[in-house]
Amino acid sequence: MTNNTTKTLLAGVELPQITKAGLNQKIRALDPLSKTVLYFLYSEFVIRANSNPSYRNILNKADITAIDGKGLEWSNYILSGNPKYRPENLIKVRIYYNLLKNIWSGFRIIVGRVNLSYITKNEVILGRDFVYDLLKQANISKAKVAIIGSNRTVAKRLNKQFPDCTIMVWEAPFDGMLMTDTGRITPNTSTQSQHSFLNPENLLSEFPELIQARGFVRRLEPDLVIVCIGGASGKQEFFVDNIKMDSSINFGLAVGVGAAFDHLGSGQNQKRTIAWLERSGLEWLFRIFTNRKRARRTWHSIIALWQLTSLQPFFPKDQKINIQKIFLP
Repeated sequence: MTNNTTKTLLAGVELPQITKAGLNQKIRALDPLSKTVLYFLYSEFVIRANSNPSYRNILNKADITAIDGKGLEWSNYILSGNPKYRPENLIKVRIYYNLLKNIWSGFRIIVGRVNLSYITKNEVILGRDFVYDLLKQANISKAKVAIIGSNRTVAKRLNKQFPDCTIMVWEAPFDGMLMTDTGRITPNTSTQSQHSFLNPENLLSEFPELIQARGFVRRLEPDLVIVCIGGASGKQEFFVDNIKMDSSINFGLAVGVGAAFDHLGSGQNQKRTIAWLERSGLEWLFRIFTNRKRARRTWHSIIALWQLTSLQPFFPKDQKINIQKIFLP
């Protein structure tokens, strides 16, 4: 990661220190076709990175990152003191104390809407909102925008809202594997009891549709690439890194925003969260009741982030933290 100076780590992932104003300033200062990468980090990213070193490396290679969500900002706050790893402190009593203490801390901060910026030197920036800031800037500069993984309905609505920029969409087949939320890929042929994680080498073989998406970006040479393929495997970030590393592909800024446009008629066409829930950092609660298919995954993310954050002081920062899948339905 080149543009962030923070040394706060969770599961080996650098947690940023950046405000929305600072992020906008960085974006405006970018050179054309600089191939800059921006990721909006949330809890699932860090949980995935804890198990998948390739994914962790991809996140840390990003030029700019921002924290998207109160949960990860809470982790940033808990670890902002940069506690040193002390193996002699690996005592069950201390671990259980951390776990219990952080339950109350998380509840007080997330539900109580406590502002942590003065401690973390960071501001929560929601990718689904900031993408409209990017489109406003693209509209002012009459830029070319490529959207990966959306559809023409979204393109038409965005073109009406931002008429001075050129918005083109590569449509993903929504009935294919590319748009399926899956955390792991094909079982390893050497042993059916293990699974291989997604990585830069197997990305295009697992999701061959992305070869067409790469060609789309190569032909367009856009100023802004917005990638909306999301999912639990990390394919969105692996794809962004793939086009950055390809010398035959040129673009200005590439950003992954997951389901940011779903409320416009893309993907699962899910509704926006109630405003006060968004402000309180309780969107996850809204999703549990409105998207039952993701309820278990959301609950697992909450428990896993709590464990990762509580256990991090007892592990070297580059070591995988063994979390237990407890309290799962």
